Amino acid sequence: MPVTSGNVLECLQSSLLPNTAHGDPTVVSPDDGRVWRDASMPYNTRLTGSISPAAIVYVNTTQSIRTALKCAQLHHHPVTPRSGGHSYAAYSLGGPVSPRTRADERAIVLDMRSCKSIAYDSYSQTVVAGSGVLVGELAEFLDKRGRVLPTGACPTVGVGGQALAGGFGLLTRERGLLLDNILSIDVVLASGKAVTASPETHADLFWGLRGAGASLAVAHSFTFQTHPAPPQVTYFELSLLPRALTPGAESTFRAVRLFQAFHKFGSESADSRLGLSWHVTPERGKDNTWGTKVEVLGQFSGAENEFLAAIAPLTSVLNKRGETAFTLDHRSLSHFDSLHNLGGNWTRLKDRGPMNINEHVHFYAKSMITKRTLPMSSLSAHLARLLALSAVHNPSSNTEWFILAPFLGGANSAIKAQNDSAFAHRDLQMVWEIYAKRIDEEEESTVNLIDLVQNMVFDLPPIQAVYPAYIDSELVHTDYARLIWGDLYPRLREIKTLYDLDDLFRYPQSVKPIIRGFNVKWVLVVVVCFVVFVFRLWWTRPKRTRRSRPD
Repeated sequence: MPVTSGNVLECLQSSLLPNTAHGDPTVVSPDDGRVWRDASMPYNTRLTGSISPAAIVYVNTTQSIRTALKCAQLHHHPVTPRSGGHSYAAYSLGGPVSPRTRADERAIVLDMRSCKSIAYDSYSQTVVAGSGVLVGELAEFLDKRGRVLPTGACPTVGVGGQALAGGFGLLTRERGLLLDNILSIDVVLASGKAVTASPETHADLFWGLRGAGASLAVAHSFTFQTHPAPPQVTYFELSLLPRALTPGAESTFRAVRLFQAFHKFGSESADSRLGLSWHVTPERGKDNTWGTKVEVLGQFSGAENEFLAAIAPLTSVLNKRGETAFTLDHRSLSHFDSLHNLGGNWTRLKDRGPMNINEHVHFYAKSMITKRTLPMSSLSAHLARLLALSAVHNPSSNTEWFILAPFLGGANSAIKAQNDSAFAHRDLQMVWEIYAKRIDEEEESTVNLIDLVQNMVFDLPPIQAVYPAYIDSELVHTDYARLIWGDLYPRLREIKTLYDLDDLFRYPQSVKPIIRGFNVKWVLVVVVCFVVFVFRLWWTRPKRTRRSRPD
């Protein structure tokens, strides 16, 4: 249908056909009352009061995406896709805005839930998945065919958001990031043109999409290379005893000793089939008081006897260093069951909600990527602080917090073998998620979650790199590009300028185009040269000779 003028809502409503795939309205706006409140509720309800997009468009075809982009351009609104809607800072709703934000700076949200087809090719062992497919749906589909991808374990995260930001899970050290397994991406550009980005076509765009995709185009379909599912996996937890450690010098020393052994093992010798994470969180003790659980947990792709051989170097080092008060629990299960064991509520896949995700949490989180071990003084102070924190901040006080830090790098990790994408931190060792939430949002709480999380990282060295999908709403805006993309940012800006010069796909921490303005110095040079040229023309013009009048 032709795109009309008028305001942006009139343009969208008059130009888009009804969405018949789910029976949803095509366009939802702030005028739609309760429907709007449901559709625009962020996953992170801490941000509810600051989220105010202009409209949500439920796209279902390439043409509907193209039409929505045209309306947004016509009225100068930014556009942001929503795949699963799990953005920690609500960037899939345009991000927080203030009451002073201009109306045309409020985002047009493209909800991708109807782009959820999945097709498997048994010959090439590839899978094509729409960006609206959820990670749990893709894992379930592939499990029935004996195949896997290195996705995360949270089932309701969208494939589009996870794949474009990085994507990691328990298979990552063996199979790389999820974006490393992308063969091609179907997108609609800011111009409205539909293209396929791959190593052969639009290779520069393909490079940038894998790490900064939401800044460059609307991705609606992905082709992945799948891998054989391991016949069985071994899930394990290596926990210090007692499980609820009390604060004090001895507990701190033991926690430091475990971390150092874990870090050395991951860095130097851990089998690539071993996915392992550092985990610290409150734990209720036998006397009903709160202590802190300190453990290493993860999964090994193989049988239990193979796992015990693979983990032996770590347990041996602990024993040699005098740490014997720990337990190593492990059990054999399928990879798919392991995802169920680690992930969130899988019943949400069947009850996604008609207009939005049916899952909302009041929380704050930040991330940190470390590329070497932590200084001893920082590590000791950090763990001492966490051990003391649990007595005050725990589920009994309506607060839940954790630090979960997978060791993704190391000598045997597949991440280092891949480098041709806009995921900047290939030399990473650990990706830290530092997280705190209010358990019952209706219950009053005096805990400031931002202050709590900042307190949890107070003793650690300054953050030098972050994971793109764990969006920190409090990042200093002038510094986010360095932390997310590092030295790759200049190249990303060139690609952004080529494909989205007008910055249609923008949000608080997006890639910015290069505005090629005039250089004042060269303007002055040109002006001076022009003046000199004109003066010389005037000076060298033919002289007119005066005729003498006759007598």
